[in-house]
Amino acid sequence: FRLEEPFYLNAFEKLLRQQPDMLLTHLSPHLAEYGFLGEPQLTRILEKYADNLVCCGHSHWDTSQVVALKNDTQILNADSKVFILQAYP
Repeated sequence: FRLEEPFYLNAFEKLLRQQPDMLLTHLSPHLAEYGFLGEPQLTRILEKYADNLVCCGHSHWDTSQVVALKNDTQILNADSKVFILQAYP
């Protein structure tokens, strides 16, 4: 059930146009300035849209910190981590 890359990237961008607060994806964006491996195409698309929170994996990053893109999108890489999401009143 995998999409070919052009279809995946199109679906990814279509989802971001809906301005989600949070996005969960298996693939990570590529962040060259930090030396973090990932998909450059995802980075380009993420930088085009409003800031949000992206939880990702696949490419393992040597950090436990949130990393921010130029547009304030926050990236959390799931390497050896557990994310606990809690609603605030």
